[in-house]
Amino acid sequence: MDHANEKIIVSDGNKASKTTNQPRVILEEEEYTSTLSHIVTRDYFPSLPSLRRDAAILEARSRGDVAGAVAVRRMARRDEMEREREWKEEMEEEAMVAERALVPHHMGVNDDAIIQVRKRPRPLKHESVTGFHARVTSEDNAEFEMNQERERRKKEEILGVVYAARADKGGRLMIGSCMKNSGEGD
Repeated sequence: MDHANEKIIVSDGNKASKTTNQPRVILEEEEYTSTLSHIVTRDYFPSLPSLRRDAAILEARSRGDVAGAVAVRRMARRDEMEREREWKEEMEEEAMVAERALVPHHMGVNDDAIIQVRKRPRPLKHESVTGFHARVTSEDNAEFEMNQERERRKKEEILGVVYAARADKGGRLMIGSCMKNSGEGD
């Protein structure tokens, strides 16, 4: 599915770990879960596809369906060859992109600290779990974040006096002085 025209951009809600203010793309729930499942299977459970194949073969054999077991094995071999071919193509493309797409980036303070930065992001299915979550979010998660932000703004508006309060030398909040200061300007 290509939803390039339907993608909405939101900012990353995790301010503590955010190094840049890079927007996150909102994916449909199905695309989000399938891509994340692919990444988790690849990184943490690489033997899962072969276990599924073996289970399907054993199930066909237990039913006495030898032709079905052979068909499952052939389909699994075809899929494995296709995955290997895709992997080789991706590795070759990644090597070519690495030569052309990485540009030197100065870190700021020390000009000797140069890192290589990609011009174009890698495809989502090649990201790590952390990289995937940094770049995208699901529709439900985006809606949840927007609702949380709206509720935070409401509470801040209601409790504006507390947010505007200043601490004295003893660490106590001085709400009364804020109210006096805000009343003086009127």
